[in-house]
Amino acid sequence: MANGHEIELKLAASAAMLAQLRSMDMLQGEGRTRHFSTVYYDTPDQRLAAAHLALRIREDGNGCEITLKRAATDKAISRPEWNAALDGPQLDLGALPAEAARLVIKAAKGADLGPVFNLDVDRDVRVVAFGRSKIELAFDEGRVTAGGRTAPVCELELELLSGSLKDLLGLVRALPLGPELYWSTTSKSAVGYRLADGTPPVAVKARPIRLPANIGTRAALRRIVWSSIGQFLANVDALMIFSLPEGLHQMRVALRRLRVALRLAHEMLDDADAPVLDAEWGAAIGVMGTARDLDVILTRIGKGPDTETGDDVRRALAEERVQAYASVMRLIQSASFQHLLVGTVHWAEHLGGP
Repeated sequence: MANGHEIELKLAASAAMLAQLRSMDMLQGEGRTRHFSTVYYDTPDQRLAAAHLALRIREDGNGCEITLKRAATDKAISRPEWNAALDGPQLDLGALPAEAARLVIKAAKGADLGPVFNLDVDRDVRVVAFGRSKIELAFDEGRVTAGGRTAPVCELELELLSGSLKDLLGLVRALPLGPELYWSTTSKSAVGYRLADGTPPVAVKARPIRLPANIGTRAALRRIVWSSIGQFLANVDALMIFSLPEGLHQMRVALRRLRVALRLAHEMLDDADAPVLDAEWGAAIGVMGTARDLDVILTRIGKGPDTETGDDVRRALAEERVQAYASVMRLIQSASFQHLLVGTVHWAEHLGGP
């Protein structure tokens, strides 16, 4: 894309699902297939990652390109990106636009930059029309490698080239979402860093929402909805892969914030869909609540004296917690839940207003 903000939504997929998507009539379009190799760079203590930056050099047989990406802010699918062509695969910050180069230099604070992990991907790119928009589809299969460890890449990225975000979300809603195809905001770089340092993700708290003094009600609610969904998605790996209690807690915090926005939409705008969505999210929070309650109970009784009876209770509660977490995981990857996620932001985009 050109330097600026990319608007892109990623769906994690199974290999079988990706093959199925490739054959869907609605996803056929003019395209090309290519293989690319990418090297990500950072300081030894990962100062760029700490500044929410990802710096890479990509080579695809036709040339090399340097790219800097910054983490999404207002919306979970919009992030700043800067690109520039390179004469070769050597790192050259001078090739980047001045703004991007300054961000890297400021974050690195004088430390040397070096390779951290590699990405090798086969990409099938197509451009399709949906509604009044043009959307680029990237079917990606490959692997991330760092320090002798690897992780698979299997996903569909949908990037809005022109037109309306409503159309992009509408296309996503038309896909077979569920356990084999679900919304993910975990970037390839995040997977690479996780492999490189071997540490699990941390729970993500809500970021402050900046609302200008002259912002309209509809636009304000839309920002709150996107922020809430973004916080929820940012904690999915912490729950799904590592069962981190704080990840689950922050997901519930995000959904409580979301429900406030939905209730305000009903009260202030008399929106008929808001209470329906609120009820669906309330049911989801209920499922998560059981797991959260068990986390709290186990934490509290863990501070008590060690007795045979106490140990039996802890084991029983721990087993119940495993089952409760499994229920939450099934919920999150279910077709109904994935459609609720995408449907909620689609609803927010239809609120109208500036």
